[in-house]
Amino acid sequence: MKVLKRSLIIFVAAVALTSCGSSSKSLNKGDYYSATIRAVSELRSKPDKVEVQQNLLTAYPLAVEAAQREISIAQMGNNPAKYELIVTQYERLNKMASEIYACLKATQLIPSPQQFHTELAEAKKSAAEESYALGETAMQQGTIEQSRVAYRYFLKADKYYPGYRDVSNKINEALYAATLRVIVEAPVTPLQ
Repeated sequence: MKVLKRSLIIFVAAVALTSCGSSSKSLNKGDYYSATIRAVSELRSKPDKVEVQQNLLTAYPLAVEAAQREISIAQMGNNPAKYELIVTQYERLNKMASEIYACLKATQLIPSPQQFHTELAEAKKSAAEESYALGETAMQQGTIEQSRVAYRYFLKADKYYPGYRDVSNKINEALYAATLRVIVEAPVTPLQ
């Protein structure tokens, strides 16, 4: 009985590990970013696996192209949080490059992955400006709920560009305006 339980546990673990999400599955689903990250991860443990090497060679250029397309779409659009989307895409591009550089086999397959550090820094500054402006707009509404929204925007601005303008003061102002204050007074009792 114990042998059967152990065998069942080993079988379930093996199925879970193999079905956990391989680079092939991500590639087939069109999730080129995940396919790239997973392929690099798989190459760390099995650098000679030809299928994984091919997945990386296929997925990485498609992931870069998809990210650059998303950046272009965001730049042309009028989404009030467009720089947040652009920052996310540049971060993903840089993460793929870092992962590739951290794996010998991946670096052999893709010797010069593209890095976008300058573009990311510019996008973060624009995202900070954007979040700051959205926070100020929300604060002008004068409600507790909008003050909470402003607080989150100011935190984002500070995350993108620490110390941007007077964002720490704005964070404190928004937090104060977003806080519900209750006054408790002792009841007045008549003297007898």
